[in-house]
Amino acid sequence: NPMMGPHVYRVRPAFAVAVSLVAALLLILIVLSFAATTTGGEKIILCALFVPILYLYGDALVRELTLSADGIRIKKIFGTKEIRWDTVTNADMMLLGKKAYLLISTTKGFHIVPNSYGDFVSMVGNCAAHLEAEKVEERVREFVAKPVSRVSDIIAMWLVVLILLVVIVLKIV
Repeated sequence: NPMMGPHVYRVRPAFAVAVSLVAALLLILIVLSFAATTTGGEKIILCALFVPILYLYGDALVRELTLSADGIRIKKIFGTKEIRWDTVTNADMMLLGKKAYLLISTTKGFHIVPNSYGDFVSMVGNCAAHLEAEKVEERVREFVAKPVSRVSDIIAMWLVVLILLVVIVLKIV
């Protein structure tokens, strides 16, 4: 039984908050480096680090996946993809350590959904519920029954927050 009404999944809040803090702290560090008499190399490195962090920040704010009676809508920083349920030919899972990916094959292409979304297990189960049983691989059902959770990316981001705080404090003192 597919769920009633559309359901929206977003990036896990703990990751979104951490990446937001990293972006803000890195920006503070850049401002401090331009205000102080630091080397040009330090400024270049900080600005170069800011670009991918800014992308991660934007992606964490924008990324969402919506499941509805019609299909799946995947919204990312550079666009939105619509997948109708009747175009899905196969749903499978790929596990790489604690990283899990829902693999959706359609008549028009292939889509990879990472477990960076909150309530990923529910999302996978709801996707499977919309599809005919023969289109859903056994690995999908096994994942829903025995999920793998991923926290290493969140821990890494919070570690970067801590490091940036220490660097800012050392710059100010």
